[in-house]
This record gives sequence, C-alpha cells and structure tokens, in this order.
Amino acid sequence: MEDMDKIAFKSGKDGRFEFARELTAIEVLGVGMKSEISSYGLYKRLALRIANPMAKQRILSLAEDEKGHYKLLADKYTEMSGEAAPPIPDTGDLRQTSIEIEKMNNKEVLEFAADKEAYAQKFYSAAVANAADPTGRSVLNYLVEMERGHEEILRQEIKMLEKNPLWHEQQSGQFFHVGP
Repeated sequence: MEDMDKIAFKSGKDGRFEFARELTAIEVLGVGMKSEISSYGLYKRLALRIANPMAKQRILSLAEDEKGHYKLLADKYTEMSGEAAPPIPDTGDLRQTSIEIEKMNNKEVLEFAADKEAYAQKFYSAAVANAADPTGRSVLNYLVEMERGHEEILRQEIKMLEKNPLWHEQQSGQFFHVGP
C-alpha cells in the first residue's frame, strides 16, 4: 500500500469530490477514522467554552457520535484486514481541527465545523461510488446521512446564536426575555 500521508483530495469546481488517485477501501477507512477522531476533539474543545447546559449537551452528543463513527470504521477495518487499526494519514483530514479555536468566537467555530461536516458528506459519498463491498457501501451511506444530520444540528446552533448572541453563555439553559 502506498504511503497514506501522500493521499490528496479536494472538492472539485463542480462540487464533486476529486481524489489525486483512486483510494483503496482501507485508505478510505484511514482517512475517515482520522476525520472522526479529530471532529471528536473539536467538539469536546468547543463544549468546554459553552456554559448553557442545553447547547453544551448538543455539542457533546456530536462528539460522542464522532467517537462512535470512529469505532464503526475501526471495526470495519479490522473485519477487512484482520489488523487492529490502519495507519492514520497525516494529510486528508476532513475537519482540520488543528485550527486555533481560541482565536475564534463560537459562531465561527460552528460555521467551520458545519462546513467540514458538509465536506465529509462529499468524501463519504465519493467513497460509496468506489466501494465494491455491499456492507462497506452501507457503512459509508450511513456516515453520509449522519454527517448530514450533524451539519443540520450545527446550522441550527448557529441560528440560535444569531437570534440570541448570549445563547452559549446562559448558565441555566432556560429561556429568558431579551426583547421589549
């Protein structure tokens, strides 16, 4: 297998996902696993900044979903290869969580995360087209739908912040009157 650090992919001009070369199923799993675990870290870091228990729980739930997706991909990898885990590539991270969220406000972090969830949908959709294994296609289709749901949750959270800029700062998570 080629060095997984050399994998490159991007979203094409027409919105379709383009790979520098055809990825093997194992490489797709490795890229997906890295993406899922880094998203988990991003959501955990974001949750630390949120005082509102309702909003915090939504973000922590996304983190737990990503952890579950990682396990799903890891289990599929073990089933396919007999090995415990693939080499996780340094490149090809769909979420790029090495960003400095400390320099961003919560809305910017949510927008970044929502965009990356949309990007992950494209990645997994492109991988479905190349998956020969019906079970693998099912797993990837499941991930496409889950990432779509995550994007929607994040976009809803962005709308809450736009309507109420103090939404993440509310200690009680209960509703309060902000207008005349």
